[in-house]
Amino acid sequence: MILLGRFLGVATLLAVSAALLNGQGAAPPPGLTASYVGSTACKTCHPATYERWSKTPMANVVTDPKIHPEVILSDLTKADPLVTFKQADIAFVYGSKWKQRYFQKVGDDYFPLGAQWDVSHQIWRAYHVPDGADWWTKYYPQENSARPDKPDPGQVL
Repeated sequence: MILLGRFLGVATLLAVSAALLNGQGAAPPPGLTASYVGSTACKTCHPATYERWSKTPMANVVTDPKIHPEVILSDLTKADPLVTFKQADIAFVYGSKWKQRYFQKVGDDYFPLGAQWDVSHQIWRAYHVPDGADWWTKYYPQENSARPDKPDPGQVL
């Protein structure tokens, strides 16, 4: 019965989200524009659900290490040739269970740094999508920080 309740809750949430994304939701009041409000906006109406969700790995997959420095699982004090960055260079951390990737902020954009921490094996691994490993690699430069963080509307692929 609990599983059915959870399933129905998730199904309802997905249906409402789909309706909103398809423009079927209520329009914002005049003078206001719709914008992303973040997950904490859910906490007001759904405190128990928010509290439970906020402790899940999915809720914490992207974390700001300046607010939560404990999120960095690797030991950045030990020298490693793959690690060409310092903790101060990390704008956000992605992941915590199997691997952890680190991103730098350049202007208004975020780019993956060149090393990721393998949580399971406690070692550094290079992070770079090599040519031919994905459809888009042939269109972009080798350096992670030179790759776009969103599609270029003028580029024909």
